[in-house]
Amino acid sequence: MKNWSSLVAVFTAFTLTTLTFAAEVTDVFQSFDSLTWENGATYQYSTPAAPSWIATLSWKVLGSNVHAGDTFTLNMPCVFKFTTTQDSVDLNVGDTVYATCQFAPGDLVVAYSQLKCTASNNVKDSTNAAGSVHFPIAFNVGGSAGEVDLQDSKCFTAGTNQVTFTDGDKKLTTTANFQGGSNTNGGISTDTIVYNNRVVPSLNKQQLYLLGGTCDNGYRSGTLGITVSGGTLDCSTLHASITDQLNAWFLPEEAEAISASTSCNEGSYTINYSNIPAGYRPFLDILVSVPTGQSLQTSYTNTYLCAGDSFPNDGSRSVTWSPYNNNDAGANGNEVVVTTSTYYGSTTSVTTLPFNTEPGNTKTIVVDVPIPTTTVTSSYTGVSTWTTTITAIPGETATVVEWDPITL
Repeated sequence: MKNWSSLVAVFTAFTLTTLTFAAEVTDVFQSFDSLTWENGATYQYSTPAAPSWIATLSWKVLGSNVHAGDTFTLNMPCVFKFTTTQDSVDLNVGDTVYATCQFAPGDLVVAYSQLKCTASNNVKDSTNAAGSVHFPIAFNVGGSAGEVDLQDSKCFTAGTNQVTFTDGDKKLTTTANFQGGSNTNGGISTDTIVYNNRVVPSLNKQQLYLLGGTCDNGYRSGTLGITVSGGTLDCSTLHASITDQLNAWFLPEEAEAISASTSCNEGSYTINYSNIPAGYRPFLDILVSVPTGQSLQTSYTNTYLCAGDSFPNDGSRSVTWSPYNNNDAGANGNEVVVTTSTYYGSTTSVTTLPFNTEPGNTKTIVVDVPIPTTTVTSSYTGVSTWTTTITAIPGETATVVEWDPITL
């Protein structure tokens, strides 16, 4: 019995050691020191989505709080992607690396991006290291009728904004001045047409957006369409909608499904619509796969007849988009699949499964969301209101029953 007890004690000690060896810690990032724009091309406006915004933050690693192997996370709401070919950044002092932080872009999958950091073996009990880290990002201000884009389309306004990242419960805030306007319209009036394209790193695709012209009294009829050369449209990702709320970058904050005939194949996506009420504008969006280094030639069809007018308007345009390289290192040439499932947790979790980075393989991103609930009301003889929850397993919906009293 004594030997068995000793084994249990040793195993317990080993288990506790294993469990405490790597922990999720907080309070590493200390302040959000600056957010400055460096024009990544020839952009006219310093919009939130225009590369690149350079975020600089101060950090501190104390051996009393952080141990080798511990992890910590910087959460960045409304950040679309990291505009760099690197896949990580180090927290270092000179040649000594105290942690390596992986870039985890949210793009169209979730409404935030993250730095996922792991402390190195250079962290000792006596460590007291501090420094700053900077990295380039682009924000998400929308660009489709997708749930994530609609959520992030309301993050900012033109002018001075507060930008807040979090490390655990600690809020790290700075200010930035964002200009409104469209960087991709090339001087064409935004009352006639708005078109946009951006790289979606985790999906290894590009997102095309087209907003129809303005009709003060509504639309009698019209056609919106996108035709591409040098890429392949993904018809499973298309949206055709109308909106009466555009943000400062002419991207929808709200979207309603449009009643229209739709045609889509690998090279072309077209909708024909009619009778859109005053105050709304039609738009469409779709993802396109573009081979690495390939220019994407895009023709935007935008013809419409305003209510009360005798002659149609033609705001169609053709654009050649310069080659893009995916910001997710090693992802070019691989298919990306996003799967969503429910689980017992209370927050959304995003996991990239291990994958072969050689071309021709598949990268899978798993998005786990909490089990959904629905509420029903019932009555009973009593004096107070109370609730009961009927639990569910992943894949099903839980039920909350609200019991309302009936007074006799």
